[in-house]
Amino acid sequence: MYINYPNNPTSAICDINFFEKIVDFAEKNEIIICHDNTYSDTYRGNNKPMSFLNAGGAKNVGIELNSLSKTFNMTGWRIGYAVGNEEIIESLGKYSF
Repeated sequence: MYINYPNNPTSAICDINFFEKIVDFAEKNEIIICHDNTYSDTYRGNNKPMSFLNAGGAKNVGIELNSLSKTFNMTGWRIGYAVGNEEIIESLGKYSF
């Protein structure tokens, strides 16, 4: 399941309860969660978006993607990274992006 918070284009954010429900859903249905966290540093105000990996068990069921493009205005550099479940990250090496 692919999730994107802060969401683009709505900028919606979610709380830890939402991420915990997602983890529970993934465990029950044996699916992988991929959280696109690219916009996590482009928020306004005091409500900093949280990482999916803050939820208990998240590292067992998913990964989080991030990029330097948005935070550091490096759009042409195409530098991104994945953190989280080691097996899922290793499987990404089989693909060319």
